[in-house]
Amino acid sequence: FKEHGAGSILFTNVDVEGLLGGFYTEPVEELKKSVDLPIVYSGGITTIEDIKKLNESGVEGVVIGSALYKDKIDLTEALKYQKRQI
Repeated sequence: FKEHGAGSILFTNVDVEGLLGGFYTEPVEELKKSVDLPIVYSGGITTIEDIKKLNESGVEGVVIGSALYKDKIDLTEALKYQKRQI
């Protein structure tokens, strides 16, 4: 991928996206084993604990949607887990 310009992968687990029911770790773990690119994960993130688990799994970032809109996650708290300052 890197030879052709891909700098990262956005992985969206559509099976859990928008349901506020958590996420499955297996798909992102398998993807991490398969590629040598940073991964940004999306889908099912519902709690700060979910963000913490994904951060510990080695993903480069997360996309949070419904959990922010429905006040399940505080943005200020979530930003404490960012790996780079934006």
